[in-house]
This record gives sequence, C-alpha cells and structure tokens, in this order.
Amino acid sequence: MGERTEGSNSLGKDERLFLLLLWGSLLFGVVSSSPTPRKLFGEITSPNYPKPYPNNNISTWDITVPKGFVVKLNFWQFDLQPSESCLSDYIKVRKDLGQFCGQLGSATGNHPGVRDFVSKGNQMRLMFHSDFSNKENGTLIPYKGFLAYYQAVGKYESTTPCRRGAQDTSLPPHDLGLGAGT
Repeated sequence: MGERTEGSNSLGKDERLFLLLLWGSLLFGVVSSSPTPRKLFGEITSPNYPKPYPNNNISTWDITVPKGFVVKLNFWQFDLQPSESCLSDYIKVRKDLGQFCGQLGSATGNHPGVRDFVSKGNQMRLMFHSDFSNKENGTLIPYKGFLAYYQAVGKYESTTPCRRGAQDTSLPPHDLGLGAGT
C-alpha cells in the first residue's frame, strides 16, 4: 500500500509530502537557511539588505566559531517593522538572547540598541521572520532590515573594548537610525 505501480498515476507518501511542502512554501512565502562557515568573524544581513526585505520570509543563520571560542554579535543597522511583542517582523537571537523588532526610539517594538550579544558556547542561531506586509495605516513602509557583525572571542577573554591607549581596530560606527544616512 502506498507504493507506485507501473501505469498508476497516484503519488507515493513521500512525493505527496514533498509537493505539499513545496506548494506551501510557494504560497506562504520563502523559507531559507544559511549555514555560516566556521570563521572567526563575519557579516550577516537580512534578505535584500540594504534594500527593503521581502514579505513572508523566514531565514535562519547558524554561526559556528571554533571550539574554545564564543560568538559575539552586534547589530550595526537595525530597521524592522515595529509591533507589540514583536509578533510581525522580528529577529530572534538564540539561545534565549532575545527577540527584537522596531526602530530606535519607536514606542512599540523591542530594539536591540547598541549592545553585544554573547553566546555561551561556540554556536549562535539567528532567526529572521517577516509577515505578509510592511504597511502601517495603509502606507507601505520600506524597512531596510538589519546588518550584523559577529566575531569569535576567547571564552575567558573580555568582551568589552579596551579604552586607555589601545589602538582602535573596531568596525565603522554603528548606524542604528540615530543620524543621517539611514
């Protein structure tokens, strides 16, 4: 039962499941997963960044750094649709480091601000979700999405920058919607 026989037009159980998943992803949006190679640092962006991100999108990035290190991540640009409890468009930083959405200074949402997210082990997962539209009161708002940088940090190394007399080897200043150029 459930096997194809010669001359039969019926699909097997696995084929039906595949077609159902394919149909569902085409009808309800795009699902993607982007494994990140084992590197000491890198950049992750929302789909289409810096152009507006697409509707109905679910993307996942798995960041893995070498054993003996932890992942330090921060957002340099963050512009997602704000919503109560971040239920519309959001990014989750896992393991349980938070769910974020909105814009800096927005009355709704949960903006990550200028802070570092540090994993407990050598892996971190980012999950991005966008709903069916980016409209507010009937007006289409072109949210840019996000730009994040990560780096491997020794487990027992300080995750705060040195201040006194240290050479500044940091990345360019954060652009979280505080000034021109956003």
